[in-house]
Amino acid sequence: MNTVDPKKRTILIVEDDQFLSSIVAEHFMKEGYNVVPAQGGAEALKFLAENVPDIMLLDILMPEMSGLEVLKKVRADNRYKDMPIIVFSNLGQQSDIDEGKKLGADDFLVKAQFTLKEVMDKVKTLLNKKRSQE
Repeated sequence: MNTVDPKKRTILIVEDDQFLSSIVAEHFMKEGYNVVPAQGGAEALKFLAENVPDIMLLDILMPEMSGLEVLKKVRADNRYKDMPIIVFSNLGQQSDIDEGKKLGADDFLVKAQFTLKEVMDKVKTLLNKKRSQE
């Protein structure tokens, strides 16, 4: 796990595809964010046990523990009630989107339908919305 600069906003990227994770992380770091990559649900929960990031990008299809399971556990913990969560997945069926939203995702992005710039814009929008509520 990376060292986190407390002056920067922190994004937890939960993605088992290392190549995709590194591309997304690199773009956010260039924009001045702390980025903490987690290779799967268990690694994400381990980080979350001691940290509250500003936002989480969460894949659904991962080995060991699905993103929906992670989402359910995170939303059951009051420490994370205000943390925006964007599901970022290859799954695009309406039932998957509905399930993600029902479990507490703030947004659901289908990887194939969004550019990296659009993902970054969504993150910024949710972080600004969160900041205005603080």
